[in-house]
Amino acid sequence: MIRIKRPYEPAAPTDGHRFLVERLWPRGLKKEKLAADWVKDVAPSTGLRLWFGIASTAGKSSSAATGPSWTAGRASGGRWAPRAGAGR
Repeated sequence: MIRIKRPYEPAAPTDGHRFLVERLWPRGLKKEKLAADWVKDVAPSTGLRLWFGIASTAGKSSSAATGPSWTAGRASGGRWAPRAGAGR
């Protein structure tokens, strides 16, 4: 089972293995205190994060709008595939 938890919340014994899926490191949090693996390569791209932040403040719903990274997945039959040069 996958559970979502804020990185600032303390780890519980029932948490299991923890992953941080975010491009930016949380402010004021030391890496030793988090006790999680940082997998920023699978997080949304900076462009998508910025686009979604702008779209959500403009009053658009996330289901009605499609960003640049989502439209690329539709062309491949709806399957996710890594972009060429991602993570560089």
